[in-house]
Amino acid sequence: MRSAVFKVRSVCLATPQAITFTNVPNPQTIPAKFTATGREVIYKGWMIMMSDDYTNEDKDEAQQLVPLLYEGTTLTPENAEILALETKPPARYSEVSLVKALEREGIGRPATYASIISVILKRDYVRLVKRRFEPTELGKAIVEALKNRFSFMEVAYTRNMEDSLDAIAQGRADYAQSVGQYDRLLDEQLETFEADNSITAMSSNEPTYPCPECGQGQHGKSYKCGACGGILKLRQGKKGKFWGCSNYPDCKHTEQDVNGIPQFHQNTH
Repeated sequence: MRSAVFKVRSVCLATPQAITFTNVPNPQTIPAKFTATGREVIYKGWMIMMSDDYTNEDKDEAQQLVPLLYEGTTLTPENAEILALETKPPARYSEVSLVKALEREGIGRPATYASIISVILKRDYVRLVKRRFEPTELGKAIVEALKNRFSFMEVAYTRNMEDSLDAIAQGRADYAQSVGQYDRLLDEQLETFEADNSITAMSSNEPTYPCPECGQGQHGKSYKCGACGGILKLRQGKKGKFWGCSNYPDCKHTEQDVNGIPQFHQNTH
């Protein structure tokens, strides 16, 4: 499949003298600089085979052509307009734009992109709505619990690990030494994470009765473990639902589920 070919032209205009702004409390003198960029597709190549969703990913970027200009050309502004605009949140990722972001950040490799997308969908971290990824409540809760606590939540960490694995594969780095440093760091952060009481408190605020369709639900009442004082969580076992301690495997206390309430908490509901 042949590459697409673009014709790009950029023009930067700067005033020879600085412009002074005097209608502000602290007058400032700064050089005025304007940049215009235009892009024209002159050969679509592989883009012919892609859907409009792909080819329109950059529709917000400048698409019109910039006229051919020469140094010394005099430009006369036709009009000036002040627009009061609100900052819009960035668009949610589509499968295509997510892959582009992964490539840009150095996360994963072409052979793993499909697997990454498959995993986050299968584990219900995100769902596709109109071909865009939207985080689920589960996905949000996981990010909230893990961010600022584990290095693997940082883009730079993942990128550096990918580089280390490439170096190992190419014989430029030792496996035990490279992987060992990541294992030690993870062990340290796991130990800190397990000792963090705020994580247990956070788990008690998870939806107890989620809707099977959308994953939303009311926040149910939390129940303490009678053995260790932890939080009981409703779980799905092979023989049905039951309540297990959030401190598992250190605490293996369980209770039967009776109409959505732990067996030994019936009288406290």
